[in-house]
Amino acid sequence: MKIRSIDQMPPITGISLICLWLILWGCVTLTRPLLPIDETRCVSVAWEMWQSGNFLVPHLNGIPYSHKPPLLCWLILSGWKLFGVNEWWPRLLPPLFGLGCLFLTSLLARNLWPDKPDIASRAPHILLGCVLWTLFTTVVMYDMLVVFFVLISLLCLYNAAGRRSRYWLWLAAGASLGLGILSKGPVTLIPYVMAAVSVPWWRKNASGKDHVQFVGGVILSLILAAAISLAWALPAAQSGGPEYAKSILWGQTAGRFAESFAHGRPWWWYVPMIPVILFPWTVSPLFWRNIRKLDLSDSGIRFCLSWLIPSLIVFSIISGKQVYYLLFLFPAFALLAARFTTGSSAGRFDLMPLAVFLVTVGVLLMVIPAVHCGISLPPWVAKVSPIYGLILILAGLFAGWLPVRTAGTVVWGSTLCMIFTVCMIHAAVFSQARPDYDVRPIALLLKDMEKKGHPLVHVNTYYGQYHFMGRLEKPLDETDYIHEAPTWLKKHPEGRVLAYFRKWPASVPSGLTPEYVRPYMGKYAVILRSRSWQTAGGAVKRHTP
Repeated sequence: MKIRSIDQMPPITGISLICLWLILWGCVTLTRPLLPIDETRCVSVAWEMWQSGNFLVPHLNGIPYSHKPPLLCWLILSGWKLFGVNEWWPRLLPPLFGLGCLFLTSLLARNLWPDKPDIASRAPHILLGCVLWTLFTTVVMYDMLVVFFVLISLLCLYNAAGRRSRYWLWLAAGASLGLGILSKGPVTLIPYVMAAVSVPWWRKNASGKDHVQFVGGVILSLILAAAISLAWALPAAQSGGPEYAKSILWGQTAGRFAESFAHGRPWWWYVPMIPVILFPWTVSPLFWRNIRKLDLSDSGIRFCLSWLIPSLIVFSIISGKQVYYLLFLFPAFALLAARFTTGSSAGRFDLMPLAVFLVTVGVLLMVIPAVHCGISLPPWVAKVSPIYGLILILAGLFAGWLPVRTAGTVVWGSTLCMIFTVCMIHAAVFSQARPDYDVRPIALLLKDMEKKGHPLVHVNTYYGQYHFMGRLEKPLDETDYIHEAPTWLKKHPEGRVLAYFRKWPASVPSGLTPEYVRPYMGKYAVILRSRSWQTAGGAVKRHTP
């Protein structure tokens, strides 16, 4: 068995993927800022690593940050070393891995079904058209890196199962798994191990000797992955202290299975979410009309199912759940969907669900800002221009009218509709909501106060959202203002307090004089002088924002 080169992909497929990706990334980057809390926190961790020169232990607000390994930070710092400290490189890096995932999906399809080139063209477009993938492929987070390395490991695994001289494949699989662990932790191993355990099912007619060699290769790859990850984890654990060591060696591994410290949800939580996160393919007549083609005698289908189903079960068992945790399963779905629809004919109304979706979203963008429907919404909603809704309605009518001749047209058109919708929503929403989510003005003000020597304290937990955007060089103090603020205020009479209130000024105790007020994620970020809080004294102690 030979790994087929990516240059065997039809040129039109590669050009189409790059163009669609550029449209999506460009629109999102131009319309929205780095979003708090996840994106700003990710880049701030890299910024603190850059500032401190400590490349071993990530820090957030001066404290060792154990929630994620350092690979993304290292890659960001590599770009900063070449181009200088900037915002565009961190915003480009994860989407580039997302683009790589599209090409790896196509390459994997060529290896699974070498006699069906249409699958290799169709699968990456189906992947890019999944609503969750469309949204998160442009986000500065760790997940695209994980999916990228998972795909490489699975590509190596599948090809190693069909070859005798395959040690380089096992080494490549181990290296990719190790890098995946350094991206987001041991969860990278789950699809690889599940597919490896299922090899007797998806690779039939193998001799006993082949199975022994296969098991040995899997063990070799896992040992290499462990060695790569421990080469960082053990020195980092020693350098970061006992609490940091406990967290990265236990809390972020087995601890996540036992009890999640965040996003804890019941085991069945993913089930009702699947139709939403796989939209629009879950409402595609083309998909449902051809799902009967699930032929379990097809080794490629069996391989995808052995990666998809057991991994979904394992992630359902893990206590912490978020929809984007399943992103590494999306290529398996895309490959299966492409396999089902290959060789099928298109129906006249196969794009109709997408047309209805576009029209519906367009109507909502026009109606909600004008009516609010009795729902408590942020003030910026009323300012959303109805022109974006009108454009979506016209696009939906065009999609419904468009004559559909082939299944490939349905796939490409559906993907284009999803990208267009996401771009329009970004343009509509962030044209008005940007002040609520752009932390740069607050961050620059904090930087100015830092330069002037004013001590700064953040009320309640600080997630690092201002450090990179303001290029802050010192940690912010954190305080539970009810119990700890009076002590801090006495020690720092010239200090500044950053707090958040649901309403302004109605929810603020009398006596407080703000130095700065700005909308922030549905609340108001307020900077006050320490002396103002001391003057308000008892009112502050009794008040909860």
